Amino acid sequence: MAPNTGVRSAGKLFEGVTIQAEELRDINGRYDMTARLNRNGLGGQTFSRHQYNTTDFADRPVVESTGPYIMQIHDSLRKLSLALYGESLNQRIEPVDQVGIRQAYREFRDLFLKLYEARVEAVEAEDKEV
Repeated sequence: MAPNTGVRSAGKLFEGVTIQAEELRDINGRYDMTARLNRNGLGGQTFSRHQYNTTDFADRPVVESTGPYIMQIHDSLRKLSLALYGESLNQRIEPVDQVGIRQAYREFRDLFLKLYEARVEAVEAEDKEV
């Protein structure tokens, strides 16, 4: 058995700061065009202009699953946070760096959510102009 080095396991390093599907659902629910994602069970994904098929069913666009799921977004944020410390694996993080990596993840997450909401708002405004 390996000695306890104090390094968190892969699943615990980002516990409590991990981006959640509910955060995307909340943003998606605020805008008419992305609220459709929630109604179709895709609310935990980011909106893509390609999510709506060109064929309609009962006068409603068909929603396709093309935006990244929350776990894909988490993995991207996780990798960015680890890259700041020159690592690519959670297990390699020294205990002294854990707080910094978690803070970096939290800041990347918050920025991602802010930028995502601004993008959805801009796309919806653009859609209303057409």
